[in-house]
Amino acid sequence: MLAGFDGIVRATTGSKRLKLGSDVGRTDLLSGHDKSNGLFTGDIDGSGTTRMYVRRKLANQPLFVAIALPEAGVYAQPYRNQQRYIILGFIGSLLVLVIVYFGVMHQKRLEVARVALAESEARAQRKSEELERTLEHMGQGIIMVDGDGEVVVMNDNAVALLELPGKLARQRNRFDQIVDHMLARGEFGSIGRSDEQATMRQVRSLRPGLDRDYYERKRPDGTVLAVQSQRMPDGGFVRTITDITERHRSAEKIAHLARHDTLTGLANRTLFREKLDAALEHIDRDDGFCVLFLDLDDFKIVNDAHGHPVGDGLLCQVALRLKEAVRSQDTVARFGGDEFAIIMTGLSDPNQVIVRTRHLIELLREPYRVDDIFLSSTASIGCALAPTDGSTANDLLRNADIALYCAKADGRNTSKLFAPEMSEQLIERRRTEEELSNAIAAGELELHYQPLVSISSGSFCGFEALVRWNHPERGRIPPLDFIPIAEDTGLIVPIGRWVLNKACHEAASWENEQRIAVNLSSIQFREASLVDDIRLALKQSGLEAERLELEITESVMMQNGEQTIAKLKEINGLGVKISMDDFGTGYSSLSYLRNFAFDKIKIDRSFVNELGRGNECDSIVRAIIALAEGLSVSTTAEGVETSEQLEVLRAMGCVEAQGYLFSPPRPASEIYEFVNQVPNIQQRSLQQRGHHQRGSRQITASKPELVASVTDDELVNSTG
Repeated sequence: MLAGFDGIVRATTGSKRLKLGSDVGRTDLLSGHDKSNGLFTGDIDGSGTTRMYVRRKLANQPLFVAIALPEAGVYAQPYRNQQRYIILGFIGSLLVLVIVYFGVMHQKRLEVARVALAESEARAQRKSEELERTLEHMGQGIIMVDGDGEVVVMNDNAVALLELPGKLARQRNRFDQIVDHMLARGEFGSIGRSDEQATMRQVRSLRPGLDRDYYERKRPDGTVLAVQSQRMPDGGFVRTITDITERHRSAEKIAHLARHDTLTGLANRTLFREKLDAALEHIDRDDGFCVLFLDLDDFKIVNDAHGHPVGDGLLCQVALRLKEAVRSQDTVARFGGDEFAIIMTGLSDPNQVIVRTRHLIELLREPYRVDDIFLSSTASIGCALAPTDGSTANDLLRNADIALYCAKADGRNTSKLFAPEMSEQLIERRRTEEELSNAIAAGELELHYQPLVSISSGSFCGFEALVRWNHPERGRIPPLDFIPIAEDTGLIVPIGRWVLNKACHEAASWENEQRIAVNLSSIQFREASLVDDIRLALKQSGLEAERLELEITESVMMQNGEQTIAKLKEINGLGVKISMDDFGTGYSSLSYLRNFAFDKIKIDRSFVNELGRGNECDSIVRAIIALAEGLSVSTTAEGVETSEQLEVLRAMGCVEAQGYLFSPPRPASEIYEFVNQVPNIQQRSLQQRGHHQRGSRQITASKPELVASVTDDELVNSTG
């Protein structure tokens, strides 16, 4: 473009807006610039587009030449280069950043790995130390053997349990060396060094085909070791060694307890049966043997009087005597309570058996001392011989038990050999027990009454109630045939309660208000309800308590002394009288008189029967009567059968008498008529004194309690 400084365009090309004559004076071409030459930028045609232009002044002319190019066109290539460089820089920076990032991350990973490695090493070290401590503090010994047979792990317990020397206690020794060392010192008994049978293979490793193996062995010092092995993948094995000596001892103790009595240490019923079966298996080669059943007589009295600890002490001493009295090949067992059993081998002669049992009875009768208490005890023994009395254990045990029953029924403190007829006696007893249990409900029991006579006046003071059993088939059964059975079976408790109630009711109907005496068994006295039973019987019958007299024997006093005394005082507190029956027959009756104030003493018939015959019985009865007078206690003589006995008792000062001289026991239906005959009875008693002097005859039955007194007009023969 050619233009003047006046702004008028003289010539132009390349622009649509600048034409000849156009005025550019107000554009950036001239505005704000002087008329100098130079490179400028701006809008030269008023189009709003910035261009770069060069302006040159023409010499000596008021004109200039301007050449313009768009600014974008001028800088296009630099811009492109700039963008390219920026992109390349950005990419380079990004690559650098990525490289730096990955470098940092790699460094971090390396650091994490280093820390993890350090922690892992620390954990491994701790685990190793813990494992080492665990191995050393385990109760078991541990040995690890690799596939080459070398010991790679062995703790101190293994060394101690196997008692290995120091040179074998180190690792990397061959396990066979350890086994050879134990073989050489006899650890495995008869197993020799060259023995490679199953037992030795088990010792050296595991038995073929097994991944786990276990065995127990007893060391020469008695220690019992349990050895368990586990095969490893490399062909080696891990072996644990456990000391199970205490476990074995406990098992042996349990096995011993299962076959022995815990109190006495004797064999129990289980072991006795095993020994009996073994003896029967060898009976053909031996001369036979005998089985003894032994039972202490009245052992319960010892427990009741002195307590179970004293009773246990007595049983232990009895067991010791029995064990010392037999041979080592014999067996002594305790079946429980006071029941013992003995197998005497090589003894089948009945005479020899009798001699041996008598020796045992005498041995057991010797006094005992338990906790400074002196005791006496007797025993009853039943015997069965093999094979005579049985070829099986059950037969022998049953027959020995039957013989024992017969020994006790025959008065105790004796022995009996089994005899076939004894079975019938046992059957009869079982029958009697069963029928007796139903006797009350069947109305077969009744009471008879025997009078108590005042010796000084001849008047009747009262009656003693005595139970009788009228069997519908066997007739009247004597008291001695069923009272012991009732006591043995406990039936005496309901029978005694029935007697008490019946006697109180019948006595309450008597017009003369005589006293009624009722016997109490020692077994009844153990009942907690006894005092309530007495109180109830008095209340329901309406009988005055002062008219009831309860007779007890020494056996009652021997059971649990303090409680017995307390119960007696409670009964006495009701107003009931209490008498001691059969006085003088026990060994400590005097001590009982000191402990309790009895209302009456009954002199036993065994002393009365001997009166007037010039023996010591007169002195004994006189001493009893004098003792009673000193204690202000009444006396009654039992079993008075003759007028001579009555006169002796009268002279000694005895208060009352009872016996067949006056009357046998009578049923309640005869009491009223009998009481009305009192004057005649008294006269008859006086007459008998004269008859005796003239030689009156008297008949005594075969049993002490069966007595018949013969007068001019009657013969009395009744059971007492």
